[in-house]
Amino acid sequence: MLDPANTGIAWNLLGSAYRSFDEYDKARRCYETASQILSAVPNEQSEYASALNNLGAIEEFKGQFNSSKTLRIKAKRLYESVGDHAGVAVASSNLAQLAFHQNDLPTARKNMAEAFREAQLTNQITDNNLAAMYTVKSALSYMEKDFHAAIAADQHAIDIWTRVHGPEFYQLGLAYRLRGQASSQLGDSQQAISDLQHALKLLEGIPGKNSQTYLMTELIYARMLRDAGSTQEAEFLEKKAQTALTTVRIQQCGGCTISAESFR
Repeated sequence: MLDPANTGIAWNLLGSAYRSFDEYDKARRCYETASQILSAVPNEQSEYASALNNLGAIEEFKGQFNSSKTLRIKAKRLYESVGDHAGVAVASSNLAQLAFHQNDLPTARKNMAEAFREAQLTNQITDNNLAAMYTVKSALSYMEKDFHAAIAADQHAIDIWTRVHGPEFYQLGLAYRLRGQASSQLGDSQQAISDLQHALKLLEGIPGKNSQTYLMTELIYARMLRDAGSTQEAEFLEKKAQTALTTVRIQQCGGCTISAESFR
């Protein structure tokens, strides 16, 4: 039998496994269970914060940005209360991502700067989290139309994930997608198409061809093909991906949101 702390940690890990396959409703239930258990374990505040932060990721995916922000601010405060610089870095990076989703670029820049400052104060931040922070930095640079900076940040993420996990690691799909989008904006359609093709190949296994992540990447790829003059192929791929994406979204639970007030 696991004690409460390890039971909560196990639920949190299971939620992240589901999230890797875009099983967001199952992930939500796992994170909620983890949060409820870990909130009652005084010596596991960092793990409790991790569960809240992960739950915030599900809210963000569902478009519930205010709920996501509430959860992640709570997570950040918990990390700060126990001096967990790595946790503060991750939470700040996630808050930056939320801010640019809401077109609040000044707040996004502030949070992103804090994330990297906190990361420099510790040797406990994992390679996966650091690489993910670089993808957020890339997305922010893209929003600011600094496409060279976006590509540079993506390259950091690609280098880290490739060194740690090898060239077939599924999360590299996101980095290649982001790099392809930035390359497209710089007029390098050949590099953009190559990166998107590679991203799709990496995402075939995890989260899979029927996942929202894969289908959204396929839509981006189709638009790049159209810009490059391959109109017929682009129209076929776009229609197929859009139809499949609509089906997947209908199957996802759109109304099963949590009450973020309970985590204030």
